[in-house]
Amino acid sequence: MRLYIHINDIFVNHPSTHPAAFGAGETIRPGVYSLAGPCSVGSSLTLDRGVNPDAVFIIKYLGAMTIGATSRIILINGTRAIYVYWIAEGAISVGAGSILKGTLFSNGGQFPLQQIAI
Repeated sequence: MRLYIHINDIFVNHPSTHPAAFGAGETIRPGVYSLAGPCSVGSSLTLDRGVNPDAVFIIKYLGAMTIGATSRIILINGTRAIYVYWIAEGAISVGAGSILKGTLFSNGGQFPLQQIAI
């Protein structure tokens, strides 16, 4: 719970600047992304740390999160899954055959905060 609170309180440097859907061959840079409602990841999404060895990716959804079937999260240039966090203020749904990297936090389902490390 403390980790969730700490990560959720980090300053957002990409507030609602991204469409509700990530993926389709897209590459994103490190930072804290916050989206105003339910969002999704489809197809492939590449996370590129660039030259920063301590780069962190935090993607916060203020609603449910859906990972489409066979979607892939690709880490390049030394990006490490330990520095990737997905936060949903609702349910998280992961489609069959998906390859997801990072730690998932769901706050808003039937149970209190859940953490799934993948």
